[in-house]
Amino acid sequence: MRPILALTLVLVAVATLFLALWIGSDDGAQPTGLEADRLVTQTQGEASGPVRLTDTTDSARDTVKVESAPQKSEERAAAGEAENQLTGIVQNMNQEPVAGATVILSTFSFQGFFFADDEGPSGEQWETTSDANGRYFFRDVEPRNGYSLLARHPDYSPAEISDVNVGTTGIYEEPPIVLHEGARLSGTVRDTAGNAVSGATLHLDSAIMFTADKPSPDRLTVETDSAGQYIFNNVPKRGMRNLQITAAGYGTLILSGLNFDETDELTKDVVLQVAEMIAGQVVGPGQENVVGATVMALTYRSSNKTTRTQVRTNENGQFLLEDLPPGSYTILVNGSGYRPERVQRVETGKLDLVIRVSTLPTVQGRVINSLTGQAMTAFTCRLREVIPNAKATSPTGQPQEVEDEKGQFTIGCPKAGSFVVEAAAPGFATSFSDSFTVIDGQTLPGITVHMTKGGIIRGRVINADKAPVARAMVQTHASDWTDDAFTRMLGDAYPTNATTAKVRTKRDGSFEISGLTPAQYMLDIQLRGYTNFSLRDLAVTEGGDLNVGDLLLSRGGRVVGTVYDQAGNAMPAARVQLRPLPEPGTFPQTYTAKSGKDGRYTIANVRPGSYRISVSRTSSMDANIFEQMADVKSTEGKVRVVENEEYVYDLTLGARR
Repeated sequence: MRPILALTLVLVAVATLFLALWIGSDDGAQPTGLEADRLVTQTQGEASGPVRLTDTTDSARDTVKVESAPQKSEERAAAGEAENQLTGIVQNMNQEPVAGATVILSTFSFQGFFFADDEGPSGEQWETTSDANGRYFFRDVEPRNGYSLLARHPDYSPAEISDVNVGTTGIYEEPPIVLHEGARLSGTVRDTAGNAVSGATLHLDSAIMFTADKPSPDRLTVETDSAGQYIFNNVPKRGMRNLQITAAGYGTLILSGLNFDETDELTKDVVLQVAEMIAGQVVGPGQENVVGATVMALTYRSSNKTTRTQVRTNENGQFLLEDLPPGSYTILVNGSGYRPERVQRVETGKLDLVIRVSTLPTVQGRVINSLTGQAMTAFTCRLREVIPNAKATSPTGQPQEVEDEKGQFTIGCPKAGSFVVEAAAPGFATSFSDSFTVIDGQTLPGITVHMTKGGIIRGRVINADKAPVARAMVQTHASDWTDDAFTRMLGDAYPTNATTAKVRTKRDGSFEISGLTPAQYMLDIQLRGYTNFSLRDLAVTEGGDLNVGDLLLSRGGRVVGTVYDQAGNAMPAARVQLRPLPEPGTFPQTYTAKSGKDGRYTIANVRPGSYRISVSRTSSMDANIFEQMADVKSTEGKVRVVENEEYVYDLTLGARR
């Protein structure tokens, strides 16, 4: 994703925080729903060996192993070993298993928002297939909150469930993914003379996908027959959709705002105009050809009819937009190393349009070993944007690999502004240059990054009996980091200079995390069967060795109960949430669970304290965000959680307390 503008961050933050106040976040690696009926037995063996899960599936062909992202060292790579399994069932509206469904596990929401300059959905995803019983498996999943699951089958409309949380060990059972028959969209494509247009391609995308060249994750595609007719079957009935129509010799047309919420069948006839062209060339400030630049034509014909199409410039910087309905367009140009430009009110038929773009800044420098003064010959580097009145910085892109015997690098800046250069190499802490400011067209040399060893945090994890706790996951974050929806949305763009790293505790409960960039840190410790533990405001200095001593993991309390509908029937797949009430000296953490097929839910290992409890329908139950907010308000109550005690609390959707 391109750099996030400050204004965009503020707007998104406000929107996300507003939703968080109503719906809450998913802190804590708690099971999402009732665990599998079978018990999971953890075999205590040698500390260096894996934890064995008994009574696992023998359907190996339908189990996908999810590999963790590479860590910075062998020690940290060992910490990435997950010992868990995510499973569930795909079924239809008659509660019959659906075999052969494609199930995709993703770190992003398939219904998330993407903007015109985004690369589309960012993150990772893994795919498997449901077996004869409709069951799917994902094994060795990277522990985290906020996964999404999407199920697809040719006979049904796709279905997604979100808020999928996976902890470090054990089996995590999600409620069934229910596939329904979708809506039907049909119509005829003709030209302005009334002739049928055969072979036209129609794409049906989610309306929240705002890019011209990236399909939405749930795109449907058909072609017209010899009579110009088309049919989309099993269209998802939630959310607005856009219909894009292209045909050779005709102008591309996009119909927006198609709504299937209240109908099972929708007819949309389309009239295409004969295409006209806009052609030209993109040149730089020295009249050089700008090769590979994206040139987009955009126009709004009415409230629900638009044209948006794009091409790339050739080796001569030339472009040809040849699928435009007659009219006036805004032309947008975006080339690597150049400032984005736009030209307003360009009429079709303009074939000699010259668009001049200015170059973006470039920085040059070296990366050296601060201990020896010698050049680092292999490293990664990238720019980080300086945030005004703050020490933290925000990355502007992905690290680029550099191999150079003199340790030299050249990086293009995404815009004028103030930045630092980040460099990383094995055996060193991530290190930064001094801050600098560049202007458009400038090439700034002389930037130096001094690689250092960083600092260390060490300690020991124990339980209430003072016994060491082995294989707990210990992770570092910036001191102000929180595991909420907004932070997860930012991902790597979260503003910080701190190093995110993780290790597992050894057999004696000890841990050591080295190579930490000097900054303020927090420790987050997780292990199934215990409450999450967090410790903030840890100052790591260059060459420092910070021993935090013994850190206590407690068992916490349990909140259990059953979710009912207003008729008194058990309600599966409802989202139960515990949100902490403010208490001095406590670390706020929100817990969530989904009710099982019998309506029962369990939230285990809850930190002692006072909470608001509520229940809401989930996206898999066709509930929109406003209905979910109303559910939370109408069902909200209070509970007090005590260490080693169980609290029973039944919930009824629609009830007021």
